[in-house]
Amino acid sequence: MDMNDKGKKIKSFAPILSVALVTACVVGSLSGYKEPVYAAQKTEKVEDKVSKTTSSEKVEKKSTAKGSFDLADGVYKGTGTGYAGDITVSVQIKDKQIVAIDILSSSDDAAFFNRAKAVIDRIIEGQTLNVDTVSGATYSSNGIISAVKNALTGEKDSGETGQSQSGGTAAAGSSTSVGHFLRTVHTCYPFLFSAPAFALV
Repeated sequence: MDMNDKGKKIKSFAPILSVALVTACVVGSLSGYKEPVYAAQKTEKVEDKVSKTTSSEKVEKKSTAKGSFDLADGVYKGTGTGYAGDITVSVQIKDKQIVAIDILSSSDDAAFFNRAKAVIDRIIEGQTLNVDTVSGATYSSNGIISAVKNALTGEKDSGETGQSQSGGTAAAGSSTSVGHFLRTVHTCYPFLFSAPAFALV
């Protein structure tokens, strides 16, 4: 058998070999893959261990932020609209200051919602509802702010979810994962995206 015959036999297996190589690349890229952990999630875990009295002491130590909420001491409940539905919070007022904000319920995706919880610290530290939202979790952030505003003023938001505003569906989150996967494969195995990957002579 001469070289041309061997080349033709190998060429006939090229599609099968390319599929096997792509499969091996996919498996190699996904092995050991873990969901990204955002800083807000780590902060939240630490905050869970801190008691309400500690967060109250932290607010009282900050002399720059003076409370201006003309409400009697107590706990106020409010509801706002996040990305997927209602967000319910309880807001504790003491000496006209917000000393604690607790999430009672939420319909939003946990990964995004945990990032959005960073607005709680911003509200307490600044003693204001006029705070920036968390990038990448805008709808959930706005839902928390609206819920706190509803608890303190009775003002309700439009009730329109972020999902209906953006026209998003549950598949929106999966497209991000597919995009991440394709970027990873392209970075690790750029030859797969060049033409032709298996040109045999």
